[in-house]
Amino acid sequence: MYRIIQLSDVHFGTVNANVLNALVHAVRHLSPALCVVSGDITQRATRREFQAASAYFNTLPSPVFCIPGNHDIPLFALWTRFTNPYGRYRRYLHKEVEPLFETEQAIVIGVNTTTPFRHKRGIVTDAQIRRVAQLAAKNAAKKSVLVVAHHPFHVLEQADHDQLVENHEAAIRAWSAAGVDLIMGGHVHVPFVYPLTQCYPDLPNPMLVVQGGTTTSLRVRRHIPNSLNVVDLYPEKKIHITTWTYQPKDDSHPNRFMCVEKDMWKTN
Repeated sequence: MYRIIQLSDVHFGTVNANVLNALVHAVRHLSPALCVVSGDITQRATRREFQAASAYFNTLPSPVFCIPGNHDIPLFALWTRFTNPYGRYRRYLHKEVEPLFETEQAIVIGVNTTTPFRHKRGIVTDAQIRRVAQLAAKNAAKKSVLVVAHHPFHVLEQADHDQLVENHEAAIRAWSAAGVDLIMGGHVHVPFVYPLTQCYPDLPNPMLVVQGGTTTSLRVRRHIPNSLNVVDLYPEKKIHITTWTYQPKDDSHPNRFMCVEKDMWKTN
């Protein structure tokens, strides 16, 4: 079994300190091989926020794989936004905005859906679709193939429909044909797992969307608590996914993350 923890929309600059402390203990307890952070690592892309995020990620017991979100591009520093939008991200977090991580069990492909020319909504380009499809086709027979983006490729609520990444259907169809197993995302602060064959019944291969909520930010939506996802990869494309939510302390337990949803999926 190969374990990945998905964190998302951590928003350093608006973090809940109690949640942040509980997260360290949760990650150590869960012992992942990899932590994936699906964007919006900062609130306003300031140096101080990136420095805080970098220092915190260094305390986690496993490698961190991250991609930028729309909040990780400076919003008010317009000169920086359009001339060097990922400069601070590259300096403090990772030199690549579309990283690649490979093991014997899995390949994790980063896709940068942000652009300095849009404030919120993202886009996946034809070139990005081809890149992922080529990598997936080379690896799908022997490994689980995971794509990590910030903007969602599927949403559950009509109110979130305008947050779908542009060109999502073309990506879904091409990546399914190439053997992608999961698309992991964030942005809407609503955690869920969705089998895409429910809305695309003619997909050549099953594929799941795994959305992360906000893991540590005070900016929760619809009263959904802070959360993380645990993705356990097994042979023969069996995938066990659990969602863990933050529970404030009471008389019986301290601040902690607790498992609230469990699902077993098979994607081939």
